[in-house]
Amino acid sequence: MSDFASPRAGFWRRLFALAFDEVVVLILAPTLFAFLFPLSGGALQWRESALSECTELDPSGPEHRAGAEDDDAYQFNVGYCFCASAVALPEGIAPSIAENAKLKLCRASLYNWKNGHSSGYGWPTAAWLSVIRDDNKGEPQTYALAPNGRAVRSVDFSAFWGAILLAYLIAAAALRGRSFGGMLFGARLVRRDAPQARGVGWLTAIRRYAALAVAFLPFALLKLAEPLPRSWIALGVISLLFPLAWLGTHVVFVATRRDSLADRFAGTIKVEG
Repeated sequence: MSDFASPRAGFWRRLFALAFDEVVVLILAPTLFAFLFPLSGGALQWRESALSECTELDPSGPEHRAGAEDDDAYQFNVGYCFCASAVALPEGIAPSIAENAKLKLCRASLYNWKNGHSSGYGWPTAAWLSVIRDDNKGEPQTYALAPNGRAVRSVDFSAFWGAILLAYLIAAAALRGRSFGGMLFGARLVRRDAPQARGVGWLTAIRRYAALAVAFLPFALLKLAEPLPRSWIALGVISLLFPLAWLGTHVVFVATRRDSLADRFAGTIKVEG
């Protein structure tokens, strides 16, 4: 049987493959920044992800007191974020902050091991100062910090994890026709006019995933424009309905083992194998 005649990959096969790819990106990307954060002097950071959450440290010190037991005993975290109260501004930050503001020094790290007696904070991927108003109103101000604690200009790449996932899927389709999730669950992308080719090529891969991602463009633009004026509320609702309608159409085609609109636009087929 030729590759062109192979059965179309079903809905659950594709869904599990995509979910696995998301986990791969959410683990490998912070791992990369565990090296880039110190090498760049704090300019490249990965602050947070779906696998991390910030924990408030005991003001008595960064380590748990000897013999203390808590709910986090014998815990392993892939991503970890912790904050501690600060009494002075780090070097390089202008002293223009409100007198009664609360200062918190925060750090994100990768692979944290923790037990009832001590904490291991893993490999740092980001550090920042969070300034919270005394009345707790408004969003906290954040100042990026270098590994040595000095203020630094930085880019938080965790805010772009969706774009990183998209770039990974495009590269995998262009070079091999399948991602790690596709290899695990048996789904690969082939060109309609060249089903025997190993990958679909960069232009074809970009066309396919651009057609899938275009549905989220209105939503992304509105996120950048937050907070929205009242007159934009209706536009905000439409921006949510459009991606749902586009994805709903995609799911219907995939569930019935037909080529999606994105595949038809790019001239590709998602098959089993």
